[in-house]
Amino acid sequence: MKTLRYLALGLLTFSTFGARAVLAQGPVPCANTPMVVLYEHPNFQGGYVIVSLGEDIHSLSARSFNDRASSIKAYIPPGRSFILYEHLRQGNNLLLRPGYWEFPDLRREGLNDKITSGYWN
Repeated sequence: MKTLRYLALGLLTFSTFGARAVLAQGPVPCANTPMVVLYEHPNFQGGYVIVSLGEDIHSLSARSFNDRASSIKAYIPPGRSFILYEHLRQGNNLLLRPGYWEFPDLRREGLNDKITSGYWN
């Protein structure tokens, strides 16, 4: 008989089906839910921080996530944008315009483990 167990590990959910294991990759932004999701590791793995529409991040230090993001998924609704900064509103940045975005590895953008703040426009 297969047993099903769920164990919440803070930011991650781990499911076991017999000998197989599946690791959840956090929430997936969609057209009904504008958000930016910052992931701790490349390819949307590890811990994550969700930034909802209208919520600005003055410093990721407050969420214990400063300089830890390595990948991003986002849905930016029409008429809005979101900008991520290397420092507090300065330094290298990444502007997300309306649409669905995936950045599986922020090394390509020069921002791996460097994001400190983010703001909706």
